[in-house]
Amino acid sequence: ERYKSSLPAAASANEGFLTVSRSDGSEHQLSYRVVRPMALSSFKAAPIVALHGGPSVPSNYLYPLEQVVPYRSIVFYDQLGCGKSDEPEDLSQYSIADSVQDLILLLKKLGVRRFHLYGQ
Repeated sequence: ERYKSSLPAAASANEGFLTVSRSDGSEHQLSYRVVRPMALSSFKAAPIVALHGGPSVPSNYLYPLEQVVPYRSIVFYDQLGCGKSDEPEDLSQYSIADSVQDLILLLKKLGVRRFHLYGQ
């Protein structure tokens, strides 16, 4: 019981979905979570964008970063086929180029212009 009181309080977070399109016209939903959204535009501490490993691994194993870095916004998102994001069966929906474009779209939606990438 005494150890619980020494843990930091849970940070505020916003969650949502981003619609992404593929060249064949298909659309998919990507899940994201922004911890400490009020600090996204901080000039002192750029947000961290956490890019999870894979395949098929959700971003939630990276959530402990919230406690390790308590003063920055952190953007988590589940890449296509992972976690809460859509998981199309058609393998042509997955590519490195599409994944990069998905990340760019997410950053634009959130208004993130500079960031630190934390990836595995």
